[in-house]
Amino acid sequence: MVFECPNTKTALHSFRHGYCGNFALAQSPSDEPVIPSPDIFDFPPDSDGPPDIASNFRLPHRSECAAHLELLETFFALRQRILCSEALDSVMGTMPVRETKTGYSGDTKTFKDPGLWQRRQAKWPIFVEFAVVRFLEWCKPFTHPVTGEPPNDLALPPLDVIMVWHALSAFSLEGNRHPQFNVGDSVKVNRYAACFAPRAVIRQASFVDKMHGVLWIRSPALAGTLRRGTARYEKFLGLLQRYPGTMIVPTLDIDLVWHTHQCQAPGYAKATNEHVGRFVNHDDTIAKDKLGDGFAESRKYFQMQFGAEYKVCGCWDCELLLDSVEGLAGTPEEVDMAEVARSAEARLRYYRAVERAREGNKPLPMSLPGM
Repeated sequence: MVFECPNTKTALHSFRHGYCGNFALAQSPSDEPVIPSPDIFDFPPDSDGPPDIASNFRLPHRSECAAHLELLETFFALRQRILCSEALDSVMGTMPVRETKTGYSGDTKTFKDPGLWQRRQAKWPIFVEFAVVRFLEWCKPFTHPVTGEPPNDLALPPLDVIMVWHALSAFSLEGNRHPQFNVGDSVKVNRYAACFAPRAVIRQASFVDKMHGVLWIRSPALAGTLRRGTARYEKFLGLLQRYPGTMIVPTLDIDLVWHTHQCQAPGYAKATNEHVGRFVNHDDTIAKDKLGDGFAESRKYFQMQFGAEYKVCGCWDCELLLDSVEGLAGTPEEVDMAEVARSAEARLRYYRAVERAREGNKPLPMSLPGM
């Protein structure tokens, strides 16, 4: 089902930024909604133990995509915390410069510093440089002088180190190899990380921003979005296999699953060789004009191959309506679509009210029945 009609889009988005409704407030933590639902993180059985041959060839599960979304949102929060830190402002000399003006009647008004946010951006590359140094230090125990194995008591790395490791997982090393393959090889890791890690982390910030922008991790249609995304990713790999000389450009939902797949470095290499016939590198340096041409070609081939629309909106409204419509499959009696839309709208209003309360650090609405 496609929501491309301007009238449909207007109706879908008419209440996006409007009134969210009045909801009873939670009186205790047990009354608060849990978003996302913990059920979304139910990992497949083969993710608990050592990988076998079958699991190496499988594609990402929706639970893995959800965990990845949660991690990306954490990276976003970390960057915002660094950029908005007043303590770092004083160290970096990026304190706000506010201008106070006096009006005709003697009243004064202090204006915000319009260039503050731009100046604060200088803090992030410096933080990333320190994170790379810490990543290299964390990697050292992986190179055991005899076994080459990491110690048994190796602790989970801190968030900034995970961020560097995550960024490196999206870049190929020496052709068809990933840095995760040789994390114990200090020479290769040091050389690669020192050269490419800062740029990789900074470049990946744009993808983190996109995921925060759609905020699927807190969407009422999260499970459906990820289910559709994983299915479309498999078709995307099919296009790569069928049209090897064509630049196939992913949609945002497919790109999320693709990035998630790359986090499973050994399995990713084997799975892409199995599904596509070759290792597939994710090149995020392609110019926007070429991406536009490639997307048009991708859309055409997807429609030809699968008889479905490639481009998707991805907003909460459209995704929840898709969930609602898909849930009607096989219903024998006639369905009141207006009622389906009203039900979706009510649920959307609730989720937006929760999100606004959370962002404003205000009391959350009481959990809905069944949440």
